[in-house]
Amino acid sequence: CVLQRAGNWRFNAFTLETVTGAFIEEGYHSTNPYHNSIHATDVTQAMHCFLQEKKIKTHLTNLEIMASLIAAVTHDLDHPGVNQPFLVATSNHLAALYQ
Repeated sequence: CVLQRAGNWRFNAFTLETVTGAFIEEGYHSTNPYHNSIHATDVTQAMHCFLQEKKIKTHLTNLEIMASLIAAVTHDLDHPGVNQPFLVATSNHLAALYQ
């Protein structure tokens, strides 16, 4: 029922998060107030809506559409909610990935 509304801009990402237990959620920090699985759901659903727009859809291949959706799902995966200088200052393992 919830997924039937995925193509609608008024989609409720909080409802989807409540009724699912997706594996991808494990890669997001539940204590992060913004970069979390609900944010990923919201961005992915918005990307889905953008991809339905005729002016966009006609210029993309199926592979590009799938890549766009995967990028939306994972764009903040393992994001700790701090910036790069903080990661460097605290010798976080993620700092080396983004130098």
